[in-house]
Amino acid sequence: MFKKYQNDFNQSKGYILLIVLAIIASYGVYKYCSVSLIIRLSEENALFELSTALFFFISSVILFLLFRSTKNIFFILLSVIFFVGAGEEINWGQHLMHFSTPNYLNKINVQNEFNFHNIEIFNTGNFDGSKKSGLERLLEINFLFRLFCLFYGIVIPFLIIQSKTISNFIHKIKMPTPKLSIGVFFIINWFVYKLVLMILPKGNNIYYYLTASEIFECIQAFIFLCISYEYYRNNLKNGHDVR
Repeated sequence: MFKKYQNDFNQSKGYILLIVLAIIASYGVYKYCSVSLIIRLSEENALFELSTALFFFISSVILFLLFRSTKNIFFILLSVIFFVGAGEEINWGQHLMHFSTPNYLNKINVQNEFNFHNIEIFNTGNFDGSKKSGLERLLEINFLFRLFCLFYGIVIPFLIIQSKTISNFIHKIKMPTPKLSIGVFFIINWFVYKLVLMILPKGNNIYYYLTASEIFECIQAFIFLCISYEYYRNNLKNGHDVR
C-alpha cells in the first residue's frame, strides 16, 4: 500500500514543486510588500483575482479540448464548472466593461454585482450584513466549492488507492481523478491561509486581510490548473490527439 502512495508522489513531483513555490510567492506579499500595496491587491480586477479567473479559464479550455478528443463526459462537466468559476470571479467582465447590474439581479444580489455567487441564498452573508448559520450555510458557494475540492481532490483519490473495488469502479466510468499528492494541497493551502490570518498584525484595514482570501482562491485555481494539465499530458501519453 505504501508503494502506491510513493508512486503517486513520484509522479507528481514537478507539480508539487510548482504549487509550493506558488504558495510561498503568493503569501510572501505580506512580508515583502507595503500595507498599501497589499490592500490594493484585494481590489476588483487586481493581480490575484485576475489570476484566479485566468487559471480557471485555461483549465476550462484544456478540459474542453480533452472532451473533444476523448468524448469523456466528465471532461465537459469539469470544463463548464471552471468556465463558470472564471466568469464568476470577474463578475462576467462587469468591472472591465463597465455595464450595470440588471434590476432583477440587483434586488437579490448582496453586493449588487452581475454574478450568481453573491445572490443572497448563495452568499456567505445576508442583506443586513449578518453571517449565515446552521443549514443556511449548506448553500453557500464558498462552502460548496471547498466541499468539491475536498471530495474530488482528496477523498476520491484516497479511496482509489485504498480500495481496489472503488478504483475499478472509477476506472469503469472513466472519471478522471487527480493524484492524491496534488489534491492534498487543497487542504495545505487552507491551513496556510488560516495560519497567515492568525499571525498577521492586528488593527489594519479589513482589505489588508481580504487579500489573503484572494490568494487562497488563486492557489486553489492554480492547483486545478495543474490537475487539468496533468490530464492533458496523460491523454497525450495514451495516444489521444488533443487539439
